[in-house]
Amino acid sequence: MTGRLPLVSVVIPVRDDPDGLRRCLRALAAQDYPPDRLEVLVVDNGSVASLEGVVHQQPHVRLLAEPAGGSYAARNHGVAEAHGEVIAFTDADCRPDPGWLRAGVDAITDRRDVGLVAGRIEVVVADRARPTPVEAYELLHAFPQERYARLHHFAATANAFTRRDVLREVGWFDPSLRSGGDKEWGARLRSVGYGIRYCPDALVRHPARATLAQLHAKFVRVFDGERVLRARVGSTLEGPADLRWWRRLVPPLRAIARAWRGRELPGPRAKLAYTVGVVLARYVGLWVGLRARYGASPVGASDEAAAHA
Repeated sequence: MTGRLPLVSVVIPVRDDPDGLRRCLRALAAQDYPPDRLEVLVVDNGSVASLEGVVHQQPHVRLLAEPAGGSYAARNHGVAEAHGEVIAFTDADCRPDPGWLRAGVDAITDRRDVGLVAGRIEVVVADRARPTPVEAYELLHAFPQERYARLHHFAATANAFTRRDVLREVGWFDPSLRSGGDKEWGARLRSVGYGIRYCPDALVRHPARATLAQLHAKFVRVFDGERVLRARVGSTLEGPADLRWWRRLVPPLRAIARAWRGRELPGPRAKLAYTVGVVLARYVGLWVGLRARYGASPVGASDEAAAHA
């Protein structure tokens, strides 16, 4: 990039995660991007306790409130208040790498036909050699951002960049969705001819889910979002209870074999944890998918916090 760096607005939805937000804001304060070309908009999506004490510890940060709706409504509120030419999205529990902003801005501004940049999301755990089963599963399967970008034309909003002119043309996120809003927005982006780009140098680190309850909440949220989108467009694509889903009754033996042969997990303890975790994920996902297909919406009040998980 040459010339004056564009003003960047970073939008962060948050709900009841002051510690994660504090770490995220510290990471943003350490960016190698000029502070006078950066604004951070934290959108409180209905936290019980005030976040003012956390936000006011950092410069160039504004606190907004969007108590209604979910995280996509909060992101839209942030976009509405943003002044930047470039809009960057991350989550309160993420820690952007010091070069995150510069790499993402370079990628979204040097080609006008690219409307969305998907940055790399690295899943982290406290002890990689001794993960819980769910953590081990997340290490190998959570946030495959490059696959999202290259095969499915969207980016998880934990790490995404776009431009103000693109948002004006494509529109904002669908605030009625609790999940899948990034995928739905990516489809609209593609329909008007914009490309998407994967940028591994724009890195954020995201903590792995650690418990079965957290993984279940994720599946509930994801399947409910898919159910809503399918109902809206009348899709006949494969759903959670289509016949070939019954193949999921077979244990994921190939995935287990790949994990034991590979080097992503350090040592037999981590690989054993993965074996348990991937089996649990297979059958919990199948159960939640069947309920989403046959029953009413599985999302209840207790699941709304999962929109920020």
